[in-house]
Amino acid sequence: MTAHLWLENLAAYSLQVAVLILAGSVLIYMFRLKTPVVLMALWQALLLVCLLLPVIQPWHHLRQTMPSSILPAALTSFPSPIFPDAEILPTAPSSSQAWWLQFPRYKLVVLALGIGAGLRFLWLALGMLRLLRYRNGSRRLAALPDVIREVQWQVGVSPEIFLSAEIDTPVTFGFRKPAVLFPESFAAMAENLQRPIACHELLHVQRRDWLFIVLEEFLRSLLWFHPAIWWVLGRIQLSREQVVDREVLRVTGERDRYLESLLHIASLRGRPAAVPAPLLLKEGHLVQRVTLMIKESKMSRSRLVFSLGAIAALLICTGTFAAAWFPLAGAPDTASRAAAPPSAGTPVSPAPGARKPVRTENPTAQKDPRKPVRVSSGVQESKLTYRVEPNYPALAERKHVEGAVIVEVSVNEEGSVSNVRVLQGNQLFEQAAIDAVKQWRYSPTYLNGVAVPVVATAALRFGPSNPATQVFLDAQGLLKDGEGNPISLEEMASGNNPIRLTIALSVHGATVENAIKTIRDRGFEMRNLQVSSPCYAFVDGRIFYRTSLPDSRTPSSPQTFADPSFQPPLLDIDLERLATIAKASGRIKFPTGFTGEMDISFMMRLSEKGEILSVQGNSFDIPEVIAALGHTRVIAPGRCRNEFVPTEMSVRLNISF
Repeated sequence: MTAHLWLENLAAYSLQVAVLILAGSVLIYMFRLKTPVVLMALWQALLLVCLLLPVIQPWHHLRQTMPSSILPAALTSFPSPIFPDAEILPTAPSSSQAWWLQFPRYKLVVLALGIGAGLRFLWLALGMLRLLRYRNGSRRLAALPDVIREVQWQVGVSPEIFLSAEIDTPVTFGFRKPAVLFPESFAAMAENLQRPIACHELLHVQRRDWLFIVLEEFLRSLLWFHPAIWWVLGRIQLSREQVVDREVLRVTGERDRYLESLLHIASLRGRPAAVPAPLLLKEGHLVQRVTLMIKESKMSRSRLVFSLGAIAALLICTGTFAAAWFPLAGAPDTASRAAAPPSAGTPVSPAPGARKPVRTENPTAQKDPRKPVRVSSGVQESKLTYRVEPNYPALAERKHVEGAVIVEVSVNEEGSVSNVRVLQGNQLFEQAAIDAVKQWRYSPTYLNGVAVPVVATAALRFGPSNPATQVFLDAQGLLKDGEGNPISLEEMASGNNPIRLTIALSVHGATVENAIKTIRDRGFEMRNLQVSSPCYAFVDGRIFYRTSLPDSRTPSSPQTFADPSFQPPLLDIDLERLATIAKASGRIKFPTGFTGEMDISFMMRLSEKGEILSVQGNSFDIPEVIAALGHTRVIAPGRCRNEFVPTEMSVRLNISF
């Protein structure tokens, strides 16, 4: 998980916690819960749920697809990114970039969070040392007063008792060997005032409260930046003191004397330096504690059970809403994608006299958008929107010859193939490869905001085993073979060959969906069905309507959608912010001194409910951008014929250098 994705998840988690604690506070106030034991249990349960939120909720793992090649490296060793000298780097950005790009701002935030947590943990350690100093500088009472021995017998604990000149209010700490520190003025107090104060501290020892306070301070240090965590920890500590107050009244039965002793300690107007230990008086708690002891509130058992049940149900609903509205995202899953269609055949090695790969260099392509720009086979393959598979020649089939053909494809500004040149391969397959590639269509490539022609390589494989059956779907919904003759579903399903369904540009979405449904209802294996269309994508047995997110240079989608009733989804997306993230990620390196603009694109798949199913990079793999796109808020899903439909949206970012 990258630092940027971690920070995004931390922000989402913080919002979930804030919503849950705010809802819990409001519900406790609305139901008028004032019983200290119940309040303490509620606040502790709320804190526990907040800590377990990352575990008990589902994470949204985005699927990320990276282009790769199934051919040997020697056949795909052409320049890989958009420009010949560009590189895709997995690590640090270029040293020629400004320092603030080499150290992105979100990393500064992560550093600040770490420094803040470190300072809080340092405070906790200094507090522990301060407690040890108090204890070492105190005077131990060897002969305890009768009132303290009596209270020890009533409570059932016998910690070490000390008098300290450095404190003005009692302090209790320690787990295996607990100690109670009283101020020097405690010895001069009347016995009727010493009794409730001693009882209060001994009850803290009996309950082992110091261990819980240390744990709470650890959580406060870890989540120091979250005010809601501070609030709920403060409520827990107040409830703990109120619970102990009630126990003191139960043991001593002297409310007036206890209130008088609290006011006496408060009149000293002093408190020890910040220490991780329960204090008799804590700033801001005295008024609430005294008020609860004076005005005791009682609640019937039935009302208490109803209130707790209602609060639990409402908090579950609130937590579910918070998790759905501010989801946590896991690291994208990486799956390789072949550069050529799968085939059972194995390409044979080229003959010694076969053509060698040809590399064409064009140093002016970066400056003149009219000159073709060379791109890698993987990048250009990801832009392929319409593909026709080559026919397996009859002569090769009779001789059982298999092989591969590498061609150089010239694509014009509109995405049409203007020229095909064979670079390497068996002559038996050359013409079939040229005929097929000439029918391919690509999405345009942009340079400095202008569509430019490109040159790329493509690999085509030929083999006799399980060749794909070509089937065409016309505007009337009729299925036809490669020669334009009608074909039945029975003929399609005969044998185990995969089916490549090519959809004409003018076919409406309803026609496509009906055709797919009919094929599925006839029992055809959908995993053997391949769909080729610039307007529709077929993924995991579902049809996705293809569209593009408009930007400042392209106010409308570049694709003319066949179905006029289709409405693309509405997204709350900041393209400039995404472009900044992509630029600062350090994943793209350009030649020194290069200036200009380039476009990179990403593909998002959305369900008919507006859920983001997957995000992948078409030309560059930038996990930071993929994670940010995964958190995009979908205002409305895509619609067609007044129904929500799944969509495949292309998002193009303009990067300036």
